Amino acid sequence: MVVLFFDGECILCNGAVRWILERNTSGDIRFASLQGNYAKKMLGYGVEDSMVFMEGDRVFTRSAAVFEILRYLPAWRWMRVLRFIPRRITDGIYKWIARNRFRWFGKQEVCRVLPPGYSERLISD
Repeated sequence: MVVLFFDGECILCNGAVRWILERNTSGDIRFASLQGNYAKKMLGYGVEDSMVFMEGDRVFTRSAAVFEILRYLPAWRWMRVLRFIPRRITDGIYKWIARNRFRWFGKQEVCRVLPPGYSERLISD
């Protein structure tokens, strides 16, 4: 199973989930909140990233997660060329955005409702 774990409180992360949902035309990416029981069961406690991508038994964090997600978005696969930039740079950019995401975009108390037809891709606890 392919799962994108996201920060359910983060408005930027929720927007990214909607964006990915619309572009993952094969529908093989499932989604779960990092605050949920499924994330705790699969990833354990103490996850500090805003997104974690799990493909089978492989887990990707930070910029590596972003580059793996792009594999599942046909029109955006070409952006994977950015993975050849040194990881310390791409992870640095990722961490900078993650650190500032609440200040720039805000926080929400409840996950937004998904558009019709997408709710079956959300793993709820």
